[in-house]
Amino acid sequence: MSLSFAAAPDDAAPPRPALHFTPPLHWANDPNGLLRIGNRWRLWFQYAADAPDYRRVQWGTASSPDLLHWRFDGVALAPEPGTDAYSGSVLDVATAGGPQLHAFY
Repeated sequence: MSLSFAAAPDDAAPPRPALHFTPPLHWANDPNGLLRIGNRWRLWFQYAADAPDYRRVQWGTASSPDLLHWRFDGVALAPEPGTDAYSGSVLDVATAGGPQLHAFY
């Protein structure tokens, strides 16, 4: 198996996977949910937006029309200071008012 990497914008930047989502900066970990909503896929994942290593854990989110081309959509769940949001799940729950997203963490 071989891996392909997207071209780095300059020589100082590390290579980035071409077919695997990564946030533009810092640390990302476990996926917490992948759902198709309308015509886009939505991904939620553990994310350290403030540092390149495991520090204050939040959830990031990204979206894609085809699971190949991803757009980073920012922090989805930022816990209160002094706490973290570790692994969990995002579920599409049917309700009387229509589908609703629920995050469990």
